[in-house]
Amino acid sequence: MSKKTDIEKKIKSCFKYNSYFQRTSQFLKMGIHPREIKTALENGWIIRIKHGLYMLADAYNGLETDLVAITKASKYTVICLASALQFYNLTTYISPKITIGVPNNVSHLKFEYPPVKLYYFDKSTYKIGITRIKTDSGIIRIYDLERTICDAFRFRKELGEDIAVESLINYVKRKDSNISKLMEYASMLRIKTVITPYLIPIIKSAME
Repeated sequence: MSKKTDIEKKIKSCFKYNSYFQRTSQFLKMGIHPREIKTALENGWIIRIKHGLYMLADAYNGLETDLVAITKASKYTVICLASALQFYNLTTYISPKITIGVPNNVSHLKFEYPPVKLYYFDKSTYKIGITRIKTDSGIIRIYDLERTICDAFRFRKELGEDIAVESLINYVKRKDSNISKLMEYASMLRIKTVITPYLIPIIKSAME
């Protein structure tokens, strides 16, 4: 067995104890030298999410894995807007970056992978609708359906009004939609007068 193959085997064996993600401190505790971590990066066996946090490349499973990686990267990150819409299958739009919400007093976040777009939310609205969803790749911290729809309309000029409307139509069709909760969030986020003119005809159409 070559030295390179031996390093690969050592690196990958570490992930058996911590799913698809590993921190530098955990590598070191398991006898992995920093030079071996560098070798793993250079050979594409692992992907660096940010300084000190790595993902097993073989475990990559598309959007879901990216969202878990971002959740693990910081206690502040919450999947929002386009990426949340995509996760919930509310839109056909695919964002080139993972869209995440953070409190507006957090300014030190840096990610190497995946590419992200940050949205800064006021502390009075940041926590509204945060939920955690368990997936095969790990836990995702994400805004729930209703908060995601509200944000789509709050940022409709940037995201696109057509995407916001498409998402609302698909939301209303879902069996787990909760219109009362949606309107409660809309009031809290000061978007009720904006979303109501779209919502009423969509509901009427769904009932026909």
